[in-house]
Amino acid sequence: MIDLPTIVDEFAEEFESIGVLFSERADYRILVTGGRLVAASAVIGQLVDDDTVVLLGIDIDLHDQSG
Repeated sequence: MIDLPTIVDEFAEEFESIGVLFSERADYRILVTGGRLVAASAVIGQLVDDDTVVLLGIDIDLHDQSG
């Protein structure tokens, strides 16, 4: 997916401002974003003990809602 490097950068640089997935687990975040080749994607990431973020899943919407 061409947009994955941008998504990885977003998690690396803006983790604290990405939406929390579970209210009781601030280490899980979900990023919902548009893309160049897909209409939208939702990506789940988890901050782990060594301060890296592991991307756990991606849901892709291929339907263009503009027309």
